[in-house]
Amino acid sequence: MTRNDIRRSESPQRVVLTSLAQLLLRWRYVILVPIALVYLSTLVFLTSRQNNLDVANQPNFYAQKRKYTEARISRSECSFCKEENIPNLDLVVPQAGGNTCRSIQLMAASEMKGSDKCAILQKEERVCCPRSYSPTKTIFVISLQGTPGAHESNQGRLDLFKEKWRMACGSDSDSTNIEHCPAAFDKRRGYGLTLAWIMCLWRARQLDEEVAIFLEDDARLFENSTQEFCDVDKRGELLSKLPSDTFLAFLGGHTWSYEDSAVPYRRVRNSYGTYGFLVPRNSIDDFYAALKHGLIHGSKDRKQNVHHNSLDPEPNFYRAAREHHKKIYAFNPLVVWHEGGYSNTWGKTRGDITGLETQKQGIKVSSGMSNTNKRSVTKSRDGVDYSSTLRLRTTKGVIEEEQESMHLQPLASGGGGSHSQPEIKKEGGSREGEEVLERTE
Repeated sequence: MTRNDIRRSESPQRVVLTSLAQLLLRWRYVILVPIALVYLSTLVFLTSRQNNLDVANQPNFYAQKRKYTEARISRSECSFCKEENIPNLDLVVPQAGGNTCRSIQLMAASEMKGSDKCAILQKEERVCCPRSYSPTKTIFVISLQGTPGAHESNQGRLDLFKEKWRMACGSDSDSTNIEHCPAAFDKRRGYGLTLAWIMCLWRARQLDEEVAIFLEDDARLFENSTQEFCDVDKRGELLSKLPSDTFLAFLGGHTWSYEDSAVPYRRVRNSYGTYGFLVPRNSIDDFYAALKHGLIHGSKDRKQNVHHNSLDPEPNFYRAAREHHKKIYAFNPLVVWHEGGYSNTWGKTRGDITGLETQKQGIKVSSGMSNTNKRSVTKSRDGVDYSSTLRLRTTKGVIEEEQESMHLQPLASGGGGSHSQPEIKKEGGSREGEEVLERTE
């Protein structure tokens, strides 16, 4: 059989396939390469689309992975104890979902310093790595005593503070070192006080104590707080209970907006008054940055207008606490109240400020810290007595208040104190043994 006979005997389908194979072999680069390119481009497109869907569906996973990488690169990962300071790595932390100190430490390493989750994890350090809390022996007292240009009523006020402290604390007063924090005289409200804090923060760093305690020279101890706050060891025990995310803790103040009623420290959303507060050692740098921010950028009012002729420290404190993912607390019960007298902040004589919220608190004013000196008697220039700018009632040594909301534009005055209180007048018809006054705006 000849070759032609063989070809004639082949099926038509086989002839077509053979011819197509020969064609592809001859023109393989012209035909196969474009097909391959189309296939690869389609594959790349579909893969990219799927990745985008994964990111959209799992944002937390990729965000955590990115934070972990950034933290490792910048060396700013969340710290949780030092491993050598954890007595028992396998200790199960109460109310932590069965997590141990070891697992919490690993979780903290994947979080960035300053994040909300980092702050939550660090609260368990008190369980995993309890540390001995050395007593804080130094109290910084802000005073214009001896400052050139200051109002004459400031003379002797630091000495009076020390005298009242000794009377309230008795023999325990010797264990506390009272350091004068000289305030600069500045007619712009709040600037002299802020400069005094900045100066004394350097001294606080040198002492390297657990907290820096700041009182104004007209701050007075409540009688209920003398036992815990006068004795340096008991004070250290109380301060050891400070939450780890504390930016600062107020010893006194007024116009409180509390977030809870915890003891001995309750979270605060807003307040006024800086005549008594403390800053933990791990927040001193953040607090210093907040003070510098105020000096450089001034204060904002409710309409966000910036003012450089006065500083409102409290809004600046709360802003800084939020930025650093920390909290502001108030002692519960309060430790100090503000004795009436000439106010360097407002440029006039003002009344007592206790900051108590309800009549049920009934915190007693320490007899040793009460107002018995003529330099502090609350009198106006025309001889009229003034009380607290709150609705104040004094009965048998117990001060109780019904707090009211108040807002008033202050007078420009010298540096010292930040007490946002309006002027008050005497109300007629008061009962015997009680002095009832109301504010006027």
